[in-house]
Amino acid sequence: MRQLLRHALYGSVATCAVFAVICVCSFVSGAEPDLRTIAFDSVKDYVIERTGGDALEFTRQEQPIIRFTTNGIDEGDIFLWTEQGRPALVGQVFRLKNVEDGLWLHEFQSLSRVPFTLRRAGNELWSPKTKGVEWHTLKTDLVPSESERIRLTQFKQLAREFTGAEQTPGISDGPDLKNFGLTMKPREAFRYQSKPHDVLDGIIFWFTQEENTDPELLLLIEAVPNQKADSWRYALARLSCWPMQINHKGIRVADLPNLLNKTGKSDPYHIWRPALP
Repeated sequence: MRQLLRHALYGSVATCAVFAVICVCSFVSGAEPDLRTIAFDSVKDYVIERTGGDALEFTRQEQPIIRFTTNGIDEGDIFLWTEQGRPALVGQVFRLKNVEDGLWLHEFQSLSRVPFTLRRAGNELWSPKTKGVEWHTLKTDLVPSESERIRLTQFKQLAREFTGAEQTPGISDGPDLKNFGLTMKPREAFRYQSKPHDVLDGIIFWFTQEENTDPELLLLIEAVPNQKADSWRYALARLSCWPMQINHKGIRVADLPNLLNKTGKSDPYHIWRPALP
């Protein structure tokens, strides 16, 4: 994620100008900008509607499911919208502190099974035309427990079976990509249930580059209520433009391509510079 800014952000200074105005106003008033408030305000007016078909209600979780900072990011928040209790889209909102006076970006990934459109003040910002993720049966001998506490242990056991790697320029920002292992964080990001979607229990896990804190990949695991060993399914959702390879029990299950400068607002993964309130 951090490296994306160096390759994709220098074509326009519109958002930098907007943020500079905010910083100047805050300086004149004698107050430092509240970065978390800016992050919240940047998504609060987003209106999300299904593209065709029956109306669906997308509900944003009140608090971010993940909050992080890094050497280059002084505010990072992962916001989640659900539809009938099931995750439908996720948005990574962050400020790059080493670019002029700070630059905000929105990096969004659809998790939805249907197309939708995201607007702000009537302007279309993102309208993915295809479903966001592919769900796969998770092969295991485990049968979902009737106990939520025991199921949590089962979820974590299944999540630890996934490993991966990502290739980015690293801190050198050179033309050559370097390989970094992906590390699953021990704390789950979000747990949910959804009877309309046949979800007995579900959890979002997240992966970072080795010891970093900014999410690169989300792993969603769900248990369905049939009390059999085939009651588990999983999906992978990227939060990075860089190529990644994901393995389950040592077997390759996903090759995510390099999407640097290759996505648009009709794609399920998209990044843009927001107009700050």
